[in-house]
Amino acid sequence: MLTEKTGVIFETSYTKDAPNRRIREIEPLVGLLMEKIMNEETKTLILACVSDSVIDLLYYDRKEDEDLPRGVIEEAIKNGTITTDEIVETFKKDLIKGLE
Repeated sequence: MLTEKTGVIFETSYTKDAPNRRIREIEPLVGLLMEKIMNEETKTLILACVSDSVIDLLYYDRKEDEDLPRGVIEEAIKNGTITTDEIVETFKKDLIKGLE
């Protein structure tokens, strides 16, 4: 008798090859699950790098920058000299250009 479970057909009656067959049927599911986990981990790492870049832009890269010291970016946004949208758009354009 065959039953369907999570898109894979499992044999419910025992045969000599049943354990091996079940392993072959489950292996693709395990592979897909591992790929999804790795993709999620990769996504998390990439987004963490973006967050680090923001911290660098606003703080660490400004520590000894005479032209653009700490606080100037925040003040420029506050007084309307530049918008966060302009900064994000520039980042987006540079990222797209870098991927080409």
